[in-house]
Amino acid sequence: MERGLHRVTGKYFVIAAHCIETAKLMLLSADEQSPDGVANSSGHVGRNMMDHTGVQVTFISGDKALWPGRGPLETNVIDNFRDGDWRNERGAYLVHMVDDNQVDFATQLAISKGYVGRELEEQIRYLASHTVRLFSHNEALPDPENRLTLSKTEKDALGIPHPQVYYKLPQYTVRSCDHTRSVFKQLIHLMHGTDEEWTPGYFPQDHPSGSTIMGVDPKDSVVDGHCRTHDHENLFIASSSVFSTVGTGNITLTVAAIALRVADTLKKELLHG
Repeated sequence: MERGLHRVTGKYFVIAAHCIETAKLMLLSADEQSPDGVANSSGHVGRNMMDHTGVQVTFISGDKALWPGRGPLETNVIDNFRDGDWRNERGAYLVHMVDDNQVDFATQLAISKGYVGRELEEQIRYLASHTVRLFSHNEALPDPENRLTLSKTEKDALGIPHPQVYYKLPQYTVRSCDHTRSVFKQLIHLMHGTDEEWTPGYFPQDHPSGSTIMGVDPKDSVVDGHCRTHDHENLFIASSSVFSTVGTGNITLTVAAIALRVADTLKKELLHG
């Protein structure tokens, strides 16, 4: 495919490429004026990456049938652990009791137990109605060492470097997950649970955030409170990449709110600037 050079000009620019691609694009946009990438005088583009990390367990309740699968993914949430004096030591978290259909899990478990014929059918019905799956969203804090850089060895078909991510789970989150496990064990005991199946290690929620963190000091952040980059008055970022921390809830509505804030700022400046 023939490649050409194209130039696009504008009064304002908005980067809205989510967490990883936003930082990657900015780092790739290095030139003589910005040798470390665009809007990166702080050196914090790509840094402070976060995600919702949690704990997940599935078990069979010995109490009454629950029959999950009756509604949306989440109809039962435990939010008792979202705040407290302990937050200076470990992160807050939200517990979700999943209400999606558990027939697949029940079928695999029943077959693994050796049931066949009518007994298999009965066991699938019983297990599907008694299966409980719990998972958590545990709070994350920014760490400059958790960062995205450009790979020096791996490139895509166009010759563009792949993003390379280093991420170590903060101890603040690890201690939060340890507490979550203890709560889950209590719930399993109270519900007379059996056949526990824990997701190994930590359960990623795939809510990447950070990498162009928001802040008041241009020396340790990339954008201000209106998502305008400190280095360029006409460059905004509408993305989860501007998050300065990740709480316990899904990030989607916050990303939408950030986009609306950017749109509102641009509207005012275009009309009155």
